[in-house]
Amino acid sequence: MTRSACYVFAGGGSGGHLEPSLGVAERLLSDDPDCHVVFLTSRRHIDRKILSTADFCRGSRCCVVPLPLTGRPGLRPSSLKNLAGMLMSVRIATRLLRDRRPRAIMATGGFAAVPPLLAARRLQIPVLLFEANVQPGRVNRWFAPWAAARLTAWSSHGQTSSADSADSLPVGMPLRTRQEETLCQEQNRQQAGSTRRILVLGGSQGSLRLNRLVHQALAAVRLPPGWQVLHQTGQPGSQEQRDASAQTSVRIRYTEFITNVPQAMQQSALVVSRAGAVTLAEIAQAGVPAVLVPLSSSAEDHQNRNADHLANHGAARVIDERDPQAAAKLSDTLTDLAENTAARRNMGRAVRAFHRPDAGQTVAGLLRDLASRPDGRVP
Repeated sequence: MTRSACYVFAGGGSGGHLEPSLGVAERLLSDDPDCHVVFLTSRRHIDRKILSTADFCRGSRCCVVPLPLTGRPGLRPSSLKNLAGMLMSVRIATRLLRDRRPRAIMATGGFAAVPPLLAARRLQIPVLLFEANVQPGRVNRWFAPWAAARLTAWSSHGQTSSADSADSLPVGMPLRTRQEETLCQEQNRQQAGSTRRILVLGGSQGSLRLNRLVHQALAAVRLPPGWQVLHQTGQPGSQEQRDASAQTSVRIRYTEFITNVPQAMQQSALVVSRAGAVTLAEIAQAGVPAVLVPLSSSAEDHQNRNADHLANHGAARVIDERDPQAAAKLSDTLTDLAENTAARRNMGRAVRAFHRPDAGQTVAGLLRDLASRPDGRVP
């Protein structure tokens, strides 16, 4: 009896480390009714939250194994527990891989990917490395020499995006399919033109600082008539929100959470957000111009690198939150773009050029090819 195909996905700790895996796993499960998938993640709350949004993760063909990891190991006393968790996770990952005998592993970087990658190297299981950011992260750089294939989400319209990813194949960002995405995008864009809405995504990592910056900018912004703002704050109403609403004639609606962010983007004329890889991929999918405020404390400054990459191609404007004049610059930028339809249209076209609708199917196919080859290499 032929053993059904098993694929393992390693990584966690952020949306950029989980969403690509979910997008690929969805394709594999859809294309092969006999295969099953395993997710090796961290025990962070963000991992549980993201995985809970995928219906197939609650089915019998998907197994989620949270490894005893909450952070990066180190030499400080507070990090010794993380080191113990890392060693224990290597043992757990090794046992699971021996038992499940996966045909291939897709790893997306981050500290949660280290134990499965070490176990896979020991057991000689082929690994496909996927990098969601413009600049490859530390873990992906460490394990690159042993990977059977290296993929990157971002390209310079056909060229790899950085020197460190010169040997990586640009494939785009695998995104999950959503029923709501069957809505006609052109109708949504027409609706956006009539509502003249600015969408602010402040409910992500580093949301408090971004929300304060946006409040200050909106208090001083001078938008043309008819414009309004939908601000996802990720937190309950605050005095700063009330002050911003009182100091501007712009209609501002605050919400703690938006269920369908891609649809909200498609129904907006402009987006203000951080520069995480998944958010930027959704912006590219929607083809909506964006003002990016990279998280200044992001690991290895990867959000600034992401934002600069899009800005260098005319696909976004960038505001440095460390700049003392950041609020004023954000206010001026929003006013300028609201008044300049041609600039918004050109930015939307530029960012849309980064979208690869076939990314999930492409990566799933490469993973299947890797699993089927006796030499464990992608052709």
